[in-house]
Amino acid sequence: MSKPYISINSVTYSSSVLTVNYNFGRLRGLVTGGSPISVYGFSNSISFTNTSTYGNNVTATFSVNALGTASGANYSDPTAITWTFGGTPSSTTTNARLTLGSTQLSSYTSSTTVLATFLSGLATSLTGIKGVAATATSTTLVVSVPNTGNLYNGTQLFLNLTQGASSIVATANSGVTNSGTYSGGSTTYNVYLQSSAVNGAIIPKSTTSFTASVLL
Repeated sequence: MSKPYISINSVTYSSSVLTVNYNFGRLRGLVTGGSPISVYGFSNSISFTNTSTYGNNVTATFSVNALGTASGANYSDPTAITWTFGGTPSSTTTNARLTLGSTQLSSYTSSTTVLATFLSGLATSLTGIKGVAATATSTTLVVSVPNTGNLYNGTQLFLNLTQGASSIVATANSGVTNSGTYSGGSTTYNVYLQSSAVNGAIIPKSTTSFTASVLL
């Protein structure tokens, strides 16, 4: 007698709709009143009931506002934002305030007229806040959001620079003076289906993966 099986073909996500395509056989869903199937691999599992015994290229859709993060996911970082600075800071009145989206990360006031020293202090004030990593050279500040995958794609990092009695200026790698936008991050989710439709026995899980570059 053939064993029950379930196999996942593909997973897609668009406009808050998760679509799962799968095959299955001998789940005895009509006999037991429905085969419970769960989708794992996101911050929360998704469960539904399959009411047939056999099926190929069956599509299940779910309205999901956010798939979130998961311990089994793999993250590719978005491109870091680089500001290039010029001029000389004031030792008392130059202030740099950086805001990620709507969250202020740091407000740093200069205590030096040396640009490299000012940027080093600014980088230190940012590092570790909301997972941000910041590095500085003599004329640049590089701000990255590592291990976040698609989380910050499309999110702006704002620089509010108060010159005070100084000539300091800054331009982001986008060419904009007061903001840069994160892009290029992606999250690869390792997704699997599992069912316990036959006499309570767990049917071997079927696994696939898909990559999302939009905020999930």
